[in-house]
Amino acid sequence: MNKKLSGGPAAVIEIGSSAVRMRVSQLKHGEIEMLDSLEYPVFFGHEVFTTGRISFESLRQLSSILTKFTTALEGYNCKNVRVVSSTVMREAENRSFVIDQLKIHNNLHLEILEYSEEKALICSEIIRLLKEESKIEMKDALIAYVGTGSIGVALYDGKAICTSQNIPIGSLKLHDALGALSRECDDFYPAVEEYLDIILNRVDIPKKDIRSIILTGSDLELVASVCGAEKKRRPLHHLRKENAHGV
Repeated sequence: MNKKLSGGPAAVIEIGSSAVRMRVSQLKHGEIEMLDSLEYPVFFGHEVFTTGRISFESLRQLSSILTKFTTALEGYNCKNVRVVSSTVMREAENRSFVIDQLKIHNNLHLEILEYSEEKALICSEIIRLLKEESKIEMKDALIAYVGTGSIGVALYDGKAICTSQNIPIGSLKLHDALGALSRECDDFYPAVEEYLDIILNRVDIPKKDIRSIILTGSDLELVASVCGAEKKRRPLHHLRKENAHGV
C-alpha cells in the first residue's frame, strides 16, 4: 500500500487461487497500521487449472464474498479500495467476463497483475523486510516465492534484482497435475521427483555463489519445519544455504 496515500483508511483485496483476502490499513505517524483483515477459502485455482475457466457458480461466490468485504469497509468509511489477482485470473480464459461482472454487481474494478509487476511487488517487500534484520546477508541471495499456481525466483546481488524467472507450477497446480498419477502409479514419489527435476532444471539462474536462499509463500510452514528453519513472527522463512533442501 502506497505510503503517500492519505485521507483515511485504504483496503487491498486479493483474489487468490485458494482464498480471497482483504487487508484494511491506514497511515499513522508515517507508518502503515493494519486495522482489519478478512479471509475466505475458495477453490478457484483448482477450477481454473483443470478447466481453464471460472464457473458461474464460483463467480457468484466471489461476488458474494466481495459484497461482505465492502459491507465491512463501510464501518471504516474506506473509500480507497484496490482489488487485485494474479495467476488464477491470468490463466482464466473468461477473465474479461469476470472483470465485467464484478464491475456491474460489486462496483469494483479487478486489476489482474502481470507476472513482472507481481514479482516486483513481492521482491521489493521481501528486501525491505529483510534489510531490517541486520544479521541477514542479502548479497547474492536467491529469492523464491512459492505460490499455488506458480513459483517466482529472483537473484538479488545486494543492490538490485539482477535476474528473475517464473516457473509455471505451484503447490495447487502440482497437486492437480499429479493427483490422478498418485492413484495409478506404484512409483509415485520417484515420478514426482523426476517431474520436478525436469521443471526446475529449466531455471536459468547464473551459476555463481548463492549465499542465502529466501523462501516465502503461504504453504511453506512444512518446508520450514523440514529444513529446520527458525520460526519468525513474520510470514517469511529465511534458509541459510547449508540448511536448504532445494527451491
